[in-house]
Amino acid sequence: MYWCLPEIQECHHVTGDDDYLLKVRCANTRSLEALISNQIKGLPGILRTRTTLALSTVKETPALPI
Repeated sequence: MYWCLPEIQECHHVTGDDDYLLKVRCANTRSLEALISNQIKGLPGILRTRTTLALSTVKETPALPI
């Protein structure tokens, strides 16, 4: 399943038009295309995918204010 793929860093079950949101990191667009075409689309229950690329990151932190 998806949790075996090292490129997938996060998987979120979401509301709305989509069921899941995956955060993936790939070396380049060619490796992203291969990940989607050869691995993700072959998983059971995957009917379609939609890809959005981040052009830049304004803020990213794993720290939580507790």
